[in-house]
Amino acid sequence: MFLCWYMLIEPPHLTGLDEGRLPSSELVRVFNDVFDFMAPGSEADPEFLYAVGLMSALAPWLLGDNDTWEQRSREYHVKYRELKPTGLEPAVFVGRGAYGDYFGGQARVKGGY
Repeated sequence: MFLCWYMLIEPPHLTGLDEGRLPSSELVRVFNDVFDFMAPGSEADPEFLYAVGLMSALAPWLLGDNDTWEQRSREYHVKYRELKPTGLEPAVFVGRGAYGDYFGGQARVKGGY
């Protein structure tokens, strides 16, 4: 999911996305397909709620219907903070590549998502 989101947000010269092989317009579908697969049963997973909630808070218009993703972000924020009132520790993301670097950095933001 993160990779699709990252590729939607960043220009191809940074992501290496080859529009000839996979048009960026397909990334929205891929992101939503992965979300639809993972969402059921993830309501109690604070990392899932945090990552998807933050992505949809930062750029809901990139993920499909803006209103739908803004609403998910609000819902996921509430659920995430119920499970982790003080937030996830940045250490959760250590050693997890670009995903870990990005979300570990975000987890360090005082009063962040």
